[in-house]
Amino acid sequence: MDHAPLPDLNNLDREALLELIRAQEEQYASLIAVHDEEIRRLEAELELQRQALSQQADDLHSRSQHIEHLKLMVDKYRQTLFGRKSEKLVLKLEQLEFELEEDEATQAEAEALAERVSPSKEPKSRPGRKSLPEHLQRELVTHTPRATAARIAAASCGTSVTMSLNNWSMFRRASR
Repeated sequence: MDHAPLPDLNNLDREALLELIRAQEEQYASLIAVHDEEIRRLEAELELQRQALSQQADDLHSRSQHIEHLKLMVDKYRQTLFGRKSEKLVLKLEQLEFELEEDEATQAEAEALAERVSPSKEPKSRPGRKSLPEHLQRELVTHTPRATAARIAAASCGTSVTMSLNNWSMFRRASR
């Protein structure tokens, strides 16, 4: 906004000062109107973007449900196929598997696009476990196997076991 240099305000009469103030008020009012219109336009654009993101989220959800449905159908047809051979079921199964692969690929692309457009604030992976605080006491317990337990286990599986504290080894018994 270009400002013209103001005249010497001390030398102006009352009417000239009032006219100058009115001109400034009109200028500021027009600037405020322009900014208000810009704000309304930006708010409308923001609402459109929110609606588009909401629609994309709904599409992703419906695709996820469709994929789950297809997985259940594939499992059902596989179970049906187990006892008998049927060409119709084999063709339907192959068709559903193909459709499932396409839907999963489409959803992966849509999720990648959604992640690029609006990255989630939540991390995808769970954080690891935290160690115990230093003020808590720790107890270290070591369990060593008993020799009889190894012999019993070996007898039930048909192997012979030799055991020492540092070394376990198993040998298969020769069948007679």
